[in-house]
Amino acid sequence: MIVPYTPEQNGINERRNRSIVEVTCAMPHDQKLPMFLWGEGTNVTIYVQNRVPHQELDNKTPKQVFTCVKPDVSHLHIFSYPIYFHVLKDKRNKLEAMGRKGTFVGYCENYKACRIYIPGQRKVEIGRDIMFDEYISHGKSGDLPLPLPPKKKNDDMDILDGLSMLESDTYIFYDPMKPMDP
Repeated sequence: MIVPYTPEQNGINERRNRSIVEVTCAMPHDQKLPMFLWGEGTNVTIYVQNRVPHQELDNKTPKQVFTCVKPDVSHLHIFSYPIYFHVLKDKRNKLEAMGRKGTFVGYCENYKACRIYIPGQRKVEIGRDIMFDEYISHGKSGDLPLPLPPKKKNDDMDILDGLSMLESDTYIFYDPMKPMDP
């Protein structure tokens, strides 16, 4: 039994809640979304955490322990990814577009559908027929460069459009205006 108003007696749950809140706060800030979507971020955080193996559960997921079925994670996508979704005939007239652009903000627990934020209307809808815009660069977290595939190696150094490849398969930036060390 835990004494009321003493969170220090409930350490594991307090730590887990703190990690959920920290991830939830970081998601809208990193992706530059409005703060009223914090509830969607919380739902995504918990949805993903329930499908990730935990060491204290013998490397099983919480959902797997609860349902005795290993969860499928092939449908997981990046929070706030741009998507296009189909607008049903009942919700549009003949001259309106059949599809619209939105932002992916979550999963539906009860349906095979996604939660979609529509920026112009400041509302979240549920959509089933969606396409993720995977051709768009989504590196908002620090805008880090993606590693490029290696080209043929020269004798001196392999140079790839402003990046230099080292022996350890990592990339470093170099200034093309500075002379390179021999």
